[in-house]
Amino acid sequence: LKIDGSKKNKNLKTLFKILDFLFKKNFTKKSVIISCGGGVIGDIAGLASSLYLRGLIHFHNPSTMTAVIDSCIGGKTGINYKGIINSLGNYYHAKKVYISKNIISLIPEREYIAGIPEIIKYGLINSKEIIKLLRNHDDILKRKFSLISQIIKLSLETKIKFFKNDIFEDGNRLKLNFGHTFAHAVEMALQKKMKKEILRHGEAVGLGMLCEIYYANGKNDDFYLLKDLLKQYGLPTNLKKFVKNKRVNSYKNMIYKFIFLDKKRIGAYPRYIKLKKIGYCHISELRNFDRIKRTINQVLFK
Repeated sequence: LKIDGSKKNKNLKTLFKILDFLFKKNFTKKSVIISCGGGVIGDIAGLASSLYLRGLIHFHNPSTMTAVIDSCIGGKTGINYKGIINSLGNYYHAKKVYISKNIISLIPEREYIAGIPEIIKYGLINSKEIIKLLRNHDDILKRKFSLISQIIKLSLETKIKFFKNDIFEDGNRLKLNFGHTFAHAVEMALQKKMKKEILRHGEAVGLGMLCEIYYANGKNDDFYLLKDLLKQYGLPTNLKKFVKNKRVNSYKNMIYKFIFLDKKRIGAYPRYIKLKKIGYCHISELRNFDRIKRTINQVLFK
């Protein structure tokens, strides 16, 4: 069964396409779904696996860098609904995950680079060692596997550290969402306005981390460290090249609106991850609405 892994297909129609296929082929609870793809495919295949006969076996082979270093483990499944990212889903772990050296060598350049912000995220919330390794940008861009495999291992170990005792995201696991409150708002706004995928998820996460650092602490040392790393890998540090000047205000308003639809919100205020310093962060709330607007303006459109 072949499914395009673009964000526009992360929906109910695609989910039921998979489920209909499973019924047609008479899959049982002991049957195995093997998915190969990025975050979209992993999420939707995992959700279908969890729903069919209340659960069958799922093996996943991630094929984008973001999936390799982040979404391939942790058990999150989901689809987008009503224009909101991952608004339907559950937690269902793949039985096996296979990371292929050959696939990593074949990942398209933009997809490969788009995984870097998620790696930076792990470094900022947990490990100076990851930040140190990311300074070897020439070898990383050349995909030197001895280095890449070390980074993958450290990244996945970091993810496991945060979710192993908090599968359902009641506390510590939320810290893995550093940058995602603003990132998802940016993704949803651009998708709604332009009717197509403009940013890769990892690219949006890079921007989201800049926003969350700025909201909490302004343009401090960590802000400039992050911005410098993003620039070294040719990743966006604002939205100016994606949005025409005459339409800027409508985009700002849309991003602001979507921040308040973030699924992590449990009260009146959206939640975000406040980075105190490298290796130390905590869950906080976006209570200052003027500062949210200033962050959108000063980070994303300056």
